[in-house]
Amino acid sequence: MNRGQVLDAAIAAIRDDLEALEAMVAMSTDEATNAESKAENKYDTRSLEASYLARGQAERVVALRRLADILTQAPREAASERVGLLSWVTLEDEEGARHDILLVPDGGGRRIPVGPESVLLLSPQSPAGRSLLGAEVGDAVELGRTEAEVIRLA
Repeated sequence: MNRGQVLDAAIAAIRDDLEALEAMVAMSTDEATNAESKAENKYDTRSLEASYLARGQAERVVALRRLADILTQAPREAASERVGLLSWVTLEDEEGARHDILLVPDGGGRRIPVGPESVLLLSPQSPAGRSLLGAEVGDAVELGRTEAEVIRLA
């Protein structure tokens, strides 16, 4: 697996999510504006709740589109010796297990398949993502309840 494959897999996974989420936005928008959702009394909040849901989903669509654009424009070769946004990092934990991570600006927390392996998308808002920022090959970082060593940075 190489950096280009990791980025392409992340872009494909995000575009799949976008397709599903855009369908949900259309459904919740329809629910919010449908005549049958009109409040029957002052305690009926179905339409209001549907509009909140549609708005939240629409904001998520914007964030995922932005992430897909960022990943599409990301360099296919590593350009830094320190972990930063869009770094692909391989960690080895205390038991010898390896973990591939792509540090993304937003939308972390999901694992994407890359061939027979997988890569975890992490954002700097997560504790593990924060511990990775600025790390170099050979550095120890916190990975949940365990420590891991950065063994590759691309």
